[in-house]
Amino acid sequence: LSSRRNRYIGNPNQIRLVHIDLTDLAKKLCEVHKLTGLVAAGYSEALLAASLLSSCFKVGSRLNLTIKSGGIISQAVFDARPEGEVRGFVVKGQGTVLWLGGYISILLAQEFEGHRPYTGVVELSGYDLDEALNSYWKKSAQVTSKMGMLVKLENKNPALVCGTIVQVLGGASAAENEMVEGLSQED
Repeated sequence: LSSRRNRYIGNPNQIRLVHIDLTDLAKKLCEVHKLTGLVAAGYSEALLAASLLSSCFKVGSRLNLTIKSGGIISQAVFDARPEGEVRGFVVKGQGTVLWLGGYISILLAQEFEGHRPYTGVVELSGYDLDEALNSYWKKSAQVTSKMGMLVKLENKNPALVCGTIVQVLGGASAAENEMVEGLSQED
């Protein structure tokens, strides 16, 4: 299965941009698990979210993304590593929209001497998973970041699953921080 992960770090290491295309992987996993429609969309979005989040950490880290919601997806649990490994599952809910309220929990375990696991929890307010994850970066990780994800279905199956995260690294100017903070999902 092919998935594309491109990582760019601006010179002199002030802006990081990661773009991931998981279309082929999401198609295959949804086929294997017999997921279609909005459940396939939710699975694909959570798969992409875990991959994007994990790409921002050091090799050897492990990220666990747990989403609890009152929507069509009541729970999503995914494990991902910066090296590109990702696995997970979703539990179907009774809602009429994909994500409806709830919370997102992110556990980061860094397998380096002296590092303790870190857990960040943010509210999943509204219907937008990437906006909630942008809130995580701002409130929990305190890193200026913007994340955008796109999942398109065709005949109830994933046709496009890709996302981008842009982060300001240490030493960036105030103008670079403002530029990233001003990005929207449409940019």
